[in-house]
Amino acid sequence: MELLKVILSLMFCMTTVSVLSPSNFKTNGESGATEYSNATWVPANKNNFSPSEKESNGVRWIVIHDIEGSADAALRWFQDERAKASAHYIVDYNGKVYQMVKEKDIAWHTGNWKYNVHSIGIEHAGFADKDMFTDEEYVASAKLVAYLCKKYNISIVHWEGIAPEDPNNGSGIIGHYQVPDPKNPSLGGGVSHHYDPGNYWNWNYFIALVKKFYYLNATAGENKKVVAAWLGMYSDYWSSDYNTWKNQVYDAMERLSKAGVNTIFFLAKDPWGYVYYNSSVAPLNKKYNWDVLKEVCEAARKYNISLHVYINALSEGEDTPNFYLLSHKDQALYDQDGGMLGWADPGSEEYVERLLSIVKEIVSNYKVDGIQLDRIRVPPNALGKASEEKFRQTYNKDPESNMDLWNNFVREEVSELVKKVHELTKSTNTSLYVSAAVFPVYDLQGVGSSLRYQLQDWKKWISSNYVDFVCTMAYTSDFNKFKLYVDDEVKVTQDPSKVYIGIGAWLLNKNGLKEQMDYVFNKSKLNGVVLFSADSLLNSNELLSGISEYLKEGYTPDEKEKFFIILLVASFLVLAFILLGFFLKLKRKFLIT
Repeated sequence: MELLKVILSLMFCMTTVSVLSPSNFKTNGESGATEYSNATWVPANKNNFSPSEKESNGVRWIVIHDIEGSADAALRWFQDERAKASAHYIVDYNGKVYQMVKEKDIAWHTGNWKYNVHSIGIEHAGFADKDMFTDEEYVASAKLVAYLCKKYNISIVHWEGIAPEDPNNGSGIIGHYQVPDPKNPSLGGGVSHHYDPGNYWNWNYFIALVKKFYYLNATAGENKKVVAAWLGMYSDYWSSDYNTWKNQVYDAMERLSKAGVNTIFFLAKDPWGYVYYNSSVAPLNKKYNWDVLKEVCEAARKYNISLHVYINALSEGEDTPNFYLLSHKDQALYDQDGGMLGWADPGSEEYVERLLSIVKEIVSNYKVDGIQLDRIRVPPNALGKASEEKFRQTYNKDPESNMDLWNNFVREEVSELVKKVHELTKSTNTSLYVSAAVFPVYDLQGVGSSLRYQLQDWKKWISSNYVDFVCTMAYTSDFNKFKLYVDDEVKVTQDPSKVYIGIGAWLLNKNGLKEQMDYVFNKSKLNGVVLFSADSLLNSNELLSGISEYLKEGYTPDEKEKFFIILLVASFLVLAFILLGFFLKLKRKFLIT
């Protein structure tokens, strides 16, 4: 009997059939039976899957397959009772999606019963050994996977190597080749050692699409709010004892996740030049003697938090030069009196290569979702040896002769650095995001100008696709000023997916935080906020509850605010009645006389 099953399965894998229209397949009379709105319901034969009532939190994996043929072949085979196989979804070359098994039921698709129980299986038209997957197929599948990841809280990561023997010990998106053999978990492809979807499946492109539809665009008709926090581990909040610190990290991720934070921007290089991972380029922060980033990555993955790494790009001491600039003085910026600043010269090729090496180490060795450049700015009018030399070669004059031209020149060098980081990151992994933390006002007369005073041309970075988005540091407790900042950022970017608003959580109480979040999400129709900082949130249960309350209930003024509003309205009405009485009395007096 087992031999017959194998032969029948091989017949399916190696055979293609003529194209059939969906109307030719059995539908059991079930209309609107699909759970995914973009799918057509074509039910599998009841002998090819196991009915179940598995809990939604039991779905931990999405398994990507190829059919070794057409979508029509799979539809026909899974409706044949001889198949003894099925998948939840099928995606055709043209992007058409079919659902054959309810998500709560157990499709037979992995060759490993435990993974069948804890996964959703998606078959794709195509062959493991042929370059036939289409853009329409990738896009349709990515939208489906984004929907599933959101619904079941599945990590948007392509798991490295063979998945865990116990499916409860991880979460993510895998190929059939990564499902462990239940008899020998060191081997992949399930019990039959399948290797689909094969080498022609473009994982980087696919995961990038999934993230795009999950975070930045509408997925199944609704927007995903990004609620992020900047997290640094240089403060006294974090222990220097490894075991205590590790418990702190997992506790922090759990508390942040429960509050509704779904993205972390983790500090990997601080403003003083120290890093928080094992680097051959820059020294580890002296507080730690272990790989901080590695542990943070694992904790974030456990709680399904998207992890971006941010690095301080041009700050090397900021207020005063650090150890690196003191030993590499030709890479520093100087004030006009010749005093060394704690900032690196963006025109120094040696410094740029050093920074790119740090980026390369991170994106090559750690499972992160993106790179963010912080302090990607320099003080205006500052001078640097390398930049001055390039300026003279270009314009045949000294910077002091035309400081506006000089600042514009340096601004372009900063932009060029952003471009190089983008190119390096995307060449390593196209699914990674590149972003920048920027000052909130681009160039608004009487308010501020990151363009002129920080030499950040982040409007150009967006329009030239040097970054996927910017995070504006709109830190203020003044709500009217906050609105001014956000309105300017919306006007400058012209695209809600290109800007996340940074909120200074440490400046606010719970109600103030909810009010600013509401202005971003509800009034301005933007997709994301980034809260500074995680330390402030972790030290305040009030702020954490403010996040969760807003995400569940939205924002309404608190009772005290309502009281003052009512009092103001009542006062206005009383004043109106007094004035009305006065004028009526005055009118009566004139009529009598």
